[in-house]
Formats: sequence, structure tokens, C-alpha cells
Amino acid sequence: MDFLIYLALVPALGVTAQWLAWRTKLPSILLLLLFGVCLGHFVVQPDALLADLTGGDETAGPNILFPLVSLSVAIIMFEGGLTLKLSELRESGSSSLRLCTVGAALAFVGNTLAIHWILGFAWHLSFLLGAILVVTGPTVIGPLLRQVKPSRRVASTLKWEGIVIDPIGAVLAVLVYEEVVLAQSAPHFSSALKSLAITGAIGVGLGVAGGALLTQALRRYWVPDHLHGVTALSLALLLFTLSNMIAHESGLIVVTVLGIWLTNQKHFDVEHIIELKENLRTLLIGCLFIVLGSRVNLTDLATIGLPGIGLIFALIFIVRPVSVYLSLLRSPLNYREQTFIAGLAPRGIVAAAVSSVFVLSMESRTDLDIPGSDQLATVTFLVIIGTVAVYGIAAAPLA
Repeated sequence: MDFLIYLALVPALGVTAQWLAWRTKLPSILLLLLFGVCLGHFVVQPDALLADLTGGDETAGPNILFPLVSLSVAIIMFEGGLTLKLSELRESGSSSLRLCTVGAALAFVGNTLAIHWILGFAWHLSFLLGAILVVTGPTVIGPLLRQVKPSRRVASTLKWEGIVIDPIGAVLAVLVYEEVVLAQSAPHFSSALKSLAITGAIGVGLGVAGGALLTQALRRYWVPDHLHGVTALSLALLLFTLSNMIAHESGLIVVTVLGIWLTNQKHFDVEHIIELKENLRTLLIGCLFIVLGSRVNLTDLATIGLPGIGLIFALIFIVRPVSVYLSLLRSPLNYREQTFIAGLAPRGIVAAAVSSVFVLSMESRTDLDIPGSDQLATVTFLVIIGTVAVYGIAAAPLA
């Protein structure tokens, strides 16, 4: 297939899938993944196409897709940060913080144990995938919340958890990748905790500094209104890249903090920025799922079989409820509200992209030979499909 045709086909399929989802009331992620898998299985996989373009270089696909996927996720996380109003924290209180700290830690442990015992993965890969699956899917949760309309307190809690936990899960996955997978050794808690603190400090610091700088530039009218959106986007991508150069994957924290800062300052209207990001996010989510879905091998999905279904069952009915109920002990939320939160944790684009980033990273390194690493993205996509389908059906009765 001609590369130009492929570039035009991917966004067209993404928009078509999301339009069909709107017409049929189905979760858009399911249709996007279906379109992507069909594109890769029946037409062409992006890796093969990029290899042909570069004269048969099999590492061209991972090397080219890696930065593109990373930057796309940065834009999606930036847009997510722009939706987080600090005033909403009055509704959720400490619940969001508990879910993103204690809940995330419990989910990480539960995910890791389930992956190791059910799928039989080696411990180092179980740790990595367990960290990746800590994240939930704000792009899936948002439409579900609009559909079932829970209380404002529950909605704000899930909204904040869905967006804030994504960079936390991504950074946790990076630490596991560097401390456990690459080193092929047991994790050192003290060094991992130190790395987490440094990464968080760099991410928050650069995000706040970038937000303050942009606020001053826009409030003093150094940038015209029609350039607000592209200026903010350019700054977000620049800070994301700079932060990642200093501390790996701290960029996701930067763009989230930058978005939160901009949407909560009182000096100028962020309408122009939000309008651009919403349209761009819709296009990027469609393209990402189509491209990443086209890399999934149907044979690999079938090979996982019943253990994969068992993993989905464990994540939905054991790990999520346990992590929610324990982290929300003595919280302002009552039992029914906690039960609804325990019954809603679909995985989405961030889990798909982060797992693909690690797979692409491992594929691009010829010195690495990690058994089972090729199944990382496949299991993640299976979990996405399973959780979106189950939570999409169960959300309304739980509400």
C-alpha cells in the first residue's frame, strides 16, 4: 500500500468508527480497536509498511512509532488536565487522593499477582504489566458518566482519578521497566521511591513553571487570541520532551500539571486552548487506536485464551473492588458510592499507548531478549476490550 494512502486512511477510519459509535451508542474504543485489527489483519500492518519505506529495516516501525505515540499521549494528557477544576475537589474531598495513592498501590500489587498467577508471566513482566494496568481510561469513563449520571461527588472523584492516575501509572511503569526489566533483578524499594520522588518533583516543577510563564505571556497580550491554542500546545510538547530528557516519562506529569494550572488560573480565558485540544484529542485517539490496534495479532489474542478471560475477571471483580474499598475506608463516600466507583475502571488509550511504548522500546533494542515481552501489548488490548465491554454494560445498573 502507498504510504500516502495509509496516512489518509487511518484518520478516516478513526472518524468513521467514532461516528458509528455515536449512532449505535457503543463504546467508541471497541469499534476503533475492531477497525484497527481489521486494517492490520486484512490490509497492512504499520511495521511492514514502514519497513518497506526504509529498505527492509525491521526496526523502522518501532523507531518511528515510538516518538509519535509518546507525543500523541502527551497531547491527550494535556487536554485531560485542562478539564480538571480544583473547585471539583470540594465534591470528591480526599477520595480522589486516596484512590490515586493507596488505591493505585493496592491495584499495582493485585494486578501483578493476578498476571503472574493466571497468565504465568515471569515476575519482572508481571510487575511491568501490573503497573501499566493501574491506569484507568478517562476517555472511556467520561462518556459513561454522561450516560449514567451518578452523583456529582462520585462523578468528580472518578474524573480526577481517571486523569491524575494516568501519569502516576506511567511513571510507575517506567520505574519498574528500568529497575526490574532492564536490570533483570529484584526491585529496590528505596531506589525506586527516590526515583519516583525525583521524577514527580521534576514533572510538577516544570509544569508549574511552564504554566506561570504562559500565564504571564497571555495576560500581557504578548500572544494574540488566535495563537493561544497552538502556543499552549507547542509549549506542552516542548516541556514534555525536555522533562523526559531529564527524567524518563516525567513529561506526562508536566503536561497534566500544565493543563491543570492553565484551566484554574483567573487571568485569561482558556476557551481557545480547550477548543483546539478537544478536536485534536478526538482525532488523535482515533488514529492511535487504529494504528496500535493494527499491530495486534489475532493469533496472539486467541493464544491467550481462557487465562486472558480469567485475568479480566480477576481485575474487575477482585482487584478493583479490594483496592477501592480499602483505600476509601472512613472516607466521606457512602457504601453505595464506593460500590459504583469499584464497578467502574475501564482501561483506555493511555494503557494501550504506554504498553505499546514499552513494546516499541524493547523491539528497537537488539540487545534485549525478554521472553514474553511480545505479549505485553496483546494482553493490554485484551484487558481494554474486556473492561470496556463489561463496565459499559454494568455501569447503568450500578448507578
